[in-house]
Amino acid sequence: PNLVEFSLDFTGFEISALTVDGAPAAYTREGNKLVIQPARPLYPEQPFTVQVSYAGTPVTEASRFVPFAHHLGLRFMGSSLFTLSEPDGAHYWFPCNDHPRDKAAFRFEITVPEGLTAVANGVELEETPAPGGGRTFIWEHNFPMAPYLAQVAVGAYEGLDSATPAGVPLRSYLFADLREPFTQATSNTGPALDWMAETFGPYPFEAFGFVTSRQIRASLETQGMVLLSKNMLNEETVIHELAHMWFGDWVSLDSWGEMWRNEGLAIYTTLLWQTRENPASLNGYMEGVIANLRANDTGEPLANPPPQRLFGHDTYWKGAALLHTLRLQIGDEAFF
Repeated sequence: PNLVEFSLDFTGFEISALTVDGAPAAYTREGNKLVIQPARPLYPEQPFTVQVSYAGTPVTEASRFVPFAHHLGLRFMGSSLFTLSEPDGAHYWFPCNDHPRDKAAFRFEITVPEGLTAVANGVELEETPAPGGGRTFIWEHNFPMAPYLAQVAVGAYEGLDSATPAGVPLRSYLFADLREPFTQATSNTGPALDWMAETFGPYPFEAFGFVTSRQIRASLETQGMVLLSKNMLNEETVIHELAHMWFGDWVSLDSWGEMWRNEGLAIYTTLLWQTRENPASLNGYMEGVIANLRANDTGEPLANPPPQRLFGHDTYWKGAALLHTLRLQIGDEAFF
């Protein structure tokens, strides 16, 4: 009945101190697990605090789920960095229970050299000079968030602030040389967010925006502060990642095998947006998609695909086809 040991997911780094409720705790490292033995047993319903102090160079190793990326977790490029953690890369930069079901509120206190800006999920509460030089940025996101959706980005960013027509705050951070293509790609963000709120329910978080990266051709629906690659500055990507705020971020997976629910809904929402002025055209388009899927059937289950194809074509397009077929069967009123 009393907790004498528990584990967190955590890879790499050198731990200098680890306490539970302020008291030093014993711990061991077993593969990707950090196993902790508190000095005193923890009783049922008793809140407790774990503090881990660590430093070092992040471990970079290939993910069996993401063969197209060198590694998950923190990614560096010159004086900038960002995080790419889906599905299970959060534990490469902080101790956590790296699973989509285990959500928490987050607070980030990030100290960076002068001239750089630190960005994270939620809202910026404070920016102050740091005692040892540089500046400290404090961000808080007081909504439930899975570890893989946590984002920290640092760079020579400029900020853009506005709001949707319905009043949802928009704030984005971009490199100055990307302003023109970024502005063009995101010009419909406000109307699209309000349209989704009318279609699916109120926007679930305190604000929305994007932070740009230069390094890879991958964007990620990090909660409320979407990672947007410089190679993907287009409206289709913008709408897809925005849709994830409802499907994937707010309504989350029970296991990674259900990834089609995230991606199929994001694809289908993008198609709904693109055909909003001519809804009948979606039927013809989806007939072609379904015919192509049947002609090129992988024979793999949509639920729980092989790990290396978690982000494969089926996850996105067979998921969208399933949703469209369901909609035709049960009707718009029940579907929406």
